[in-house]
Amino acid sequence: MRHGAFTLLELLTVIAVLGIVTAIVTPRYGRSIARTRADAAMERMLADIRRTQALANASSTALKMDLDVDSTSYILPKSRTLDNQTASKRVRLDLGPYFASTLICHLDGKCALLIDAYGRITSTGAIEIRVGREVRWIGVEDGRATGSDQRRSSDAGDYR
Repeated sequence: MRHGAFTLLELLTVIAVLGIVTAIVTPRYGRSIARTRADAAMERMLADIRRTQALANASSTALKMDLDVDSTSYILPKSRTLDNQTASKRVRLDLGPYFASTLICHLDGKCALLIDAYGRITSTGAIEIRVGREVRWIGVEDGRATGSDQRRSSDAGDYR
């Protein structure tokens, strides 16, 4: 009479198949997470640039958005808070939920976005955001900023 148990060979086969599937799925999942984080970091920065442009236009004052490549962050200009105080705010892209590894400026030799009193960006160039091997670009020209979704992962070394 045969019992309903598994043989050692059957168990080893199942474990081997699970190992192979895990080896295939894990890197894809990691790349998917990096893509999502890079997209989120780019969208956050674009939203903050547009907010700063609107603030400059509404207040008729020129503003500057400083980029700090050493801490992978940028500093929003001073604006009024709900309790009527003026404060600047640092946005850290190296922390969650973005976890960006690098922020590189390619802006007119300065690491700042200059925005005139009409809300137009006077700087030109690009800002590069890296999360793992995923790279996103924010192009700055003709007074506005646009995001570029670079869908291929960079296999080249870090060219900081």
